[in-house]
Amino acid sequence: MHGVEANAPLVTWFWEVMEELSGSERALFLRFVWGRTRLPRAPQDPRQRDFVLQVLDKYQPPDHFLPESYTCFFLLKMPRYSCKAVLREKLRYAIHFCKSIDTDEYARVALSAAERVSSEESDSEDSCPAPTRATPALYSLSRPTTNL
Repeated sequence: MHGVEANAPLVTWFWEVMEELSGSERALFLRFVWGRTRLPRAPQDPRQRDFVLQVLDKYQPPDHFLPESYTCFFLLKMPRYSCKAVLREKLRYAIHFCKSIDTDEYARVALSAAERVSSEESDSEDSCPAPTRATPALYSLSRPTTNL
């Protein structure tokens, strides 16, 4: 596991994808990484934790793996994905299908099957289009202003 700068492409892609998620997907993201669907109302709430994003370099090739979350620590560990499109796909899959602790193996098997179907349907070899500008602002989480 390696540190990552706040302005690294992976971090930029992550926050752009977070801004693109719908409100319900943001709630699913919070449940995935924190076990709750809302942040505390007050910053002094004892349940308040800083969100931590770490990059995993142990998985090769990284595009074949899902992100990992540690809800006790409000921590998301992500492989160093090759592009924003892959990050978006893997994060959305994780938040929609990893509903509880210890479902990682089930999700990886299901993802592998879904990737086979997806690759059969895809005519394009370029699965990573150029990043697009993010649209709505992120309401529940905000971009960090310091290095991660």
